[in-house]
Amino acid sequence: MDKIQYVIGDMVFATEDFFNDGGMPGIDDEEGLIVPAGIRGVVVHFGVAEAD
Repeated sequence: MDKIQYVIGDMVFATEDFFNDGGMPGIDDEEGLIVPAGIRGVVVHFGVAEAD
């Protein structure tokens, strides 16, 4: 599977809910909702994360 290349500033939409894994500063609930599905956003940083 090819990796999708993002550029800082690209507009994106969340295809699923994003929950905190404990590493997101400013989110009080360790497993709290960060972004609900369907929300528009902008790429400010990207990397690779392992799926459970």
